[in-house]
Amino acid sequence: MAYRLSGYSGNAIDAEHQKLRRRNEEIHTILNGIQDFIIVITPNREIMEVNEAFLNQMGYTREEVIGRKCYEVFQKLYSECTSDRIQCPLNEAVQSRKPSQNVLTRIDHGDRQHYIDVKIFPCLRKTARFPNSLK
Repeated sequence: MAYRLSGYSGNAIDAEHQKLRRRNEEIHTILNGIQDFIIVITPNREIMEVNEAFLNQMGYTREEVIGRKCYEVFQKLYSECTSDRIQCPLNEAVQSRKPSQNVLTRIDHGDRQHYIDVKIFPCLRKTARFPNSLK
C-alpha cells in the first residue's frame, strides 16, 4: 500500500512540475513578445532576467548578462553608480519605494551609446521588501 501512495505522490508532483513548466514557458513567451527592454534586477543590482528585445538590441547573450551587476552591463563600471557620477533610477526606486523614470545613456556590447527611457517599477512583497525591480 505504501508503494501505491508513493507512486501516486510522484505522479502528482510530476503533474505540478509540468504545469509550472508550461506556465514558465507562457511567461517567457509574453516577455519575449514585448519589444521594449524588460530586465529584472534585484536591489543589490544583480540582473536576474532579460527579454529577447534587450538581448537583440544591446548585442548581448543571456549568459553575458544573467547574474552580473547592472552597472557592469550598462555602464561598463566595476562599482555601483553614484549620484555624483551617474544618475541611477534603481537607487531612487529603492529609496522611495515608488516607480522612477529617467532618460539615460547606456553602452551596448559593442561600446555604442544608446539613449534609453528607463522606467523602474519596484515589485514589493507584502512585507515591503524588494524581491526584484523591473527595468
